[in-house]
Amino acid sequence: MKKRNVLLLAILLLAGIIYYPNIKERLQLLGGETATKENTISSMAQLEERVLDTLEQGKEELNVYLDGIGVKELETINANLDGYYGYVNSYYIAKWPKNGLYQTRLNIELSDNYYAYQYLTGNDVKEMPDTALQLAEKVDAVLKEIITPDMNDFEKEKAIHDYVIKQGEYGFLKGSKKEDSYNSKGILLEGKGVCSSYSESMQLLLSLAGVESKIILGKADVEHSWNLVKLDGNWYHVDATWDDPVPDEEGRVLYNYFNVPDQLIGKTHTWNPKLYEKADSYEENYYNKKGDLCSSYSHTKERIIDGIKKKEKKLQLLLTGENAQEYSYNFVLQYDSVKSVKWKNIGESPCLVLEMTLEYQS
Repeated sequence: MKKRNVLLLAILLLAGIIYYPNIKERLQLLGGETATKENTISSMAQLEERVLDTLEQGKEELNVYLDGIGVKELETINANLDGYYGYVNSYYIAKWPKNGLYQTRLNIELSDNYYAYQYLTGNDVKEMPDTALQLAEKVDAVLKEIITPDMNDFEKEKAIHDYVIKQGEYGFLKGSKKEDSYNSKGILLEGKGVCSSYSESMQLLLSLAGVESKIILGKADVEHSWNLVKLDGNWYHVDATWDDPVPDEEGRVLYNYFNVPDQLIGKTHTWNPKLYEKADSYEENYYNKKGDLCSSYSHTKERIIDGIKKKEKKLQLLLTGENAQEYSYNFVLQYDSVKSVKWKNIGESPCLVLEMTLEYQS
């Protein structure tokens, strides 16, 4: 009898050793603070907002009560998060309900963007990863090179946009750097990446330059990300990925998608408008600021004729008309002062750029 009890006790002790970590975690979770209105989440939108707050605060753990949110929904927690400051890398749900609610612990992994931003803004950073330090040093050097104290926000944005495009080439890194294709380290440290690398690079540089901006998630035929930038009270879309020529052309920068409103970019890009601010102005559009934004054929023709009168040798116009691809420019040769004309279209309607080269009679 005693041998049997000793054997049973040994088995129980062994089981305790094996399962203690899980039991301890569960007991700590369930032994936390009681459910309140503040720590109870009843929708994925609320949970996503709470995760974003947690990321911005640099915390690596979030404990909440879930009301009506199931495991399948929880598995999509990162779907609407841009990952700029990090993401949820794992979670634990208590296996039994408490007052009809489920306690959940979300484990957060902070990104190198978070550490780099905190480091460069003078905040205390504990256990900063080496890769984050490399990123911070690179960003600091870039901003010192391209940003000057006398620049306004538009000029800062353009300098950053141009740098990212000249520095980057659209594509995928290989080997140990493969994952960096999707984050700011791809473009900024390796010179190559996809859309999320462009948008993260823009976001990191803009935020440190003092220009308010955010990353927007959506689609442009496939899953895509770009930036929203706030200038003088208005929001604008800027898509550095689509402004980078493919194949890459060294030193060349496009401005087809530099500060465009919802109405225009919405012809080629889609997103959830409920999640982002409305962009409805052309005021800070690259071409509009130069007087080179043309919304119709008659407007385009008028601008070209004005250029001929001034003997401008090169015209670069943003054409936002739906059928701009079909515009004809043979009327230019009716002017005696024009010796020859060449033109080409860059991009697609309704963000089509016309490049026209004119040669005049001597």
